[in-house]
Amino acid sequence: MKNTVDDLQHQIQLMLAIFDSISDGVIVADEKGDLTFNQSAERIIGGRVDTVFKHGTEEYSIFYPDKVTPVPTEELPLVRALRGEATDEMEMFIRTAAKPEGVYISSNGRPIASPGTTARGGVVVFRDVTERVRAEEALAQAFAQGRLEVMDTILHNIGNAITSVAIGIGTLKEELANNPLIERLAALSKTVEAHEEDWGDYVQHDPQGQQVRPFLLALAADFVEQNR
Repeated sequence: MKNTVDDLQHQIQLMLAIFDSISDGVIVADEKGDLTFNQSAERIIGGRVDTVFKHGTEEYSIFYPDKVTPVPTEELPLVRALRGEATDEMEMFIRTAAKPEGVYISSNGRPIASPGTTARGGVVVFRDVTERVRAEEALAQAFAQGRLEVMDTILHNIGNAITSVAIGIGTLKEELANNPLIERLAALSKTVEAHEEDWGDYVQHDPQGQQVRPFLLALAADFVEQNR
């Protein structure tokens, strides 16, 4: 009998040693809600697991990953497991007095039933995913910042191009406004418009009209000379 008890105690000690050596946090609850948990569970959360997981989120700051929306008590993986529901990769953000900066965890929960009874308990296994989440956030911010920098560069280049065009148009307008050849061409245009109905007779018989041809030849020559 003594050997049997000794063997049983040895197996229990071995199981507890294995339980505490697991790097993931493990929490087991019986049908009464009493908890058993390993050292990693407290290390990850930075507080007593029984207070964090057995009480309302309003007091112990358990949120969805947005760090703003509290997780209702009835939606906690362990509470769901005690109801007979499974949870897979549920991410939460937990802030405790020991870890005011908070920690992200990913939890899996499963209900467990005692053999030969209807009594039901639950088990939750969770791991710290803070580094991964913050790396993803940093990458997203860097990507967003990069896009903003690209847009800023594009807008800057467009602005430069528009400024150049505006300056060019202004310069061209100024040059055209002060160009005597343009003034002479405008005067010719007015003459053509004034004699639209009798243009042929005007350039053949009117003394001023007879000057149109040499005027055009001289104007064309001046334009060629200006653009050399």
